[in-house]
Amino acid sequence: MTNWFPGVLVFAVLWAVQYALTLIQARHYLAVVRELRGMGATGCALVKGRFSPGAVAVVAAGRDGRIVAARQMRGVSVFARFTPVPGLTGIDVTLLADDGVELPAGVSARAFREAARNLLRAMSHQHASDDSTGARGGAERLETRVQAGGPEL
Repeated sequence: MTNWFPGVLVFAVLWAVQYALTLIQARHYLAVVRELRGMGATGCALVKGRFSPGAVAVVAAGRDGRIVAARQMRGVSVFARFTPVPGLTGIDVTLLADDGVELPAGVSARAFREAARNLLRAMSHQHASDDSTGARGGAERLETRVQAGGPEL
């Protein structure tokens, strides 16, 4: 009879380590989104490449519709972390969503364009609800909608 217990134990330990690292990455994602939400309306997007690593993009825009902060996370590892993308600061969200601006090298264009589109949808919902319920109620619903439209980790 073969002793299979050490193999199962190694598998269980590796699975627990992977789970712990995934939790750490999810907490990092939530911290970044929370930070950017404090700067303005926030849009998130997750794109997956068929043969290339995926990317997560988060953008925040002020009331004037210009990007005030942008972050991206690229890669397939649980060790991937968000990095700032200062080249997008000051760009109009509409231009980014409509392919009207050339993105800096090393930036996931698909992810940022999708994040900008999600942000525009959320902002249009905010403006519609601001007219009927006041700015405070609309802002609270905006946060809920943007969070619901973000990537699931």
